[in-house]
Parts: sequence; C-alpha cells; structure tokens
Amino acid sequence: MTAIIFRIILIGVLVTSCFSGEITKVTPDHFPYQALVAANIESASGALISTKHVITLANYINGSATVTVYLGFRNIPHYAKNLNEIQGQIIKSKEIIIHKNFVNIGGKYINNVAIVVLNRTVQLSSSVRPIDLSTEPPLPGLYANISGWKARVDNPLQYYPVRLHDIDTCIYQYGNSILQTQELCFQKFSSLSLNLVGNPLTNNNRLIGFLTYSLRCVISSTNCNADNAIINLFPYVKWIHTQIGIEVNSLDSGDSSSTREHKMINKILNNDIKQSEELQRLSQLMEVKSSECKTCCSNISDLQQIVQEMKENYGRVKKDLGAVLLVQNMEEKKHNDIITDIKRMNETVHNLLQKLSVISMLPDET
Repeated sequence: MTAIIFRIILIGVLVTSCFSGEITKVTPDHFPYQALVAANIESASGALISTKHVITLANYINGSATVTVYLGFRNIPHYAKNLNEIQGQIIKSKEIIIHKNFVNIGGKYINNVAIVVLNRTVQLSSSVRPIDLSTEPPLPGLYANISGWKARVDNPLQYYPVRLHDIDTCIYQYGNSILQTQELCFQKFSSLSLNLVGNPLTNNNRLIGFLTYSLRCVISSTNCNADNAIINLFPYVKWIHTQIGIEVNSLDSGDSSSTREHKMINKILNNDIKQSEELQRLSQLMEVKSSECKTCCSNISDLQQIVQEMKENYGRVKKDLGAVLLVQNMEEKKHNDIITDIKRMNETVHNLLQKLSVISMLPDET
C-alpha cells in the first residue's frame, strides 16, 4: 500500500513539475549542493561534491589564482545585498585543479571541467550538503532538473525540468559543434531560462552535468543568454575521483543522505515490484480458477441437461408402463369375469342336474 501511495505522489509531482511550463522557485535545502564560483569579475554556478570540493566549468576560473565559493544562498550571491543570508557560507579556494586536457579551439572549450579545493571544510546543514556524481551514463529520454540562477540579474534560486535528447537530435540542432562524448542537449518544459553557466543538471540526487553555451550561441552573439547544452560529467568521473582522493559513492555504499534516500526509494520500488508480481500471479490464478469454474459450470449445465432428459424419459416410460398396466388390468378383469360366468353356469347346471335327479326318483303314480 505504501509503495502504491508513494508512486501516486511521485507521479503527481513529476506531472505537476514537468508540464507546469514555469520555473519553480525553491529554498536552498531543495538543492543544498548549489554553488556560485566567483573569479575576478566573472562567476559561474557549480556543485559541492564533497565537504572540501566544488566542481564547475574550467573556462571561467582558468588562470585565476583564487576564487570565492558561495554555498547555501537562496538569492544569487553575486549581489552584495544578498550576502547577509544566515544559512549561506562563503569560502575561499585553497587550490584550483583544471583538467589537464582543457583547451579552447575556435571558441569551443574541450574538457571544460575544473575542481575547486576549499581552504576549509564546509559546515554541513540542510542548506549545504554534497551531491554524489552519477556513475551511470545519462540515457536519452531521461528526465532531469536544471537548478540555479539567471545570469546578470538579481533573482532567487529556481529550477525547471528537462528531458535529454538522443545524440542524433543534438547533432540536428547544433551540427558538428556538439561534442558527442562530452556534451548533451535537452528539451525544455518551460519558456523561461536559468542561463547562468554551470547550473547543475541532476536526476534523483545525482549530478549529471553543467549548463554551458553552445558554440553557435557564442559565435552568433556577443552576449549569449540562451541555455543551450550540457557538459556531461560521466566521462570525467574517474578523473574527479583521482583528484579529490575519495571513492565516488555508488548506490550500494556510502552514508550520504542521497544514498539513504536512494536505498529507501529502491526498497519501496522493489516492494512495489514484488506487489505487482504478486498481483499478476493472483490475476493469473484467478484466470485459471475462472477457466476451471467455466468448465465446471459447463459440466454442471451438461449434467442438468442429462438429468432433465432422464426425467423426460422416465416420464414417458412411466406413462407407457401405466398404459400397459391398465391394459393388463382390463384383460385380467375380463378374464376374471369369464371365470365368474363359467362358475355361475356350472352351478346352474349342477342345480338342474340335482332337480332332474330328484324328479327321476319319484314313484310312478300309475
């Protein structure tokens, strides 16, 4: 019952989110891994992946000696008036790790991934908490959320749902500028945009990638504001693991809240599957019993018909036998009447003979 209720609620949330057509405003505890990385005058979003590491785009922090990381903020911390949020944390970088194969070729960034090592450990709270990296390749048709802020405007933390396209659709939309092994594209369910680069793409509390600009957008506009493509982090999972020096949590290990939630969801879904299998088994059993019942009912109907025929035959036999007995009774009565008549005649003859005998015994008067 719990699994059915959970599935109904989950479907309701997905339907409401996916087809509302609007960006949804949220509080930091909905996306506690959300980060803003400020370098010089530029800034980009990122995601907290451990208590001392934030992952973001390399092109915005490449060449910077230090950066400032903002965690747990509701309103975009790019503006000074938003820095007084009590749940927010501001931490300087200790080290910046750029992917060794990061390069800019004609305005297109290759291996555009970087890790910011924080100079102190974050204070974990409901608004600041790491997210696990997805250890499975994102599949076409996957529904996910993009969370973050709009660029160049004061605005609160928001998100909207998307659905990942297959690579053929991405090539059709963006041509050969799409990096098939490093980038993804998506279908939006909102007319609005959260176009700050680095805004995380997640699914089931797993980090899939970051928002970035397509080459077409960069070339066609000096002020590119469209949210176009996604940097796929799956090819970099091993590299990230090596750099941060900790095991990337899998669905079957770790003590993070997201892992516990996954275990709970998997348990509920497994129970749901077992219930579905049991219902299917019972349905099949009902079909078998129903078939047997139909056969039994058919046999009973045949027996009832046979009994009815026997009754009718018995009625005819009884009627015929009654007619025969009636004839026999009539014949027996007739026979008895004849015998009675013969007896009467015999008595009459006997009486006559006695009278004649008496007469013959009388003396002659002459």
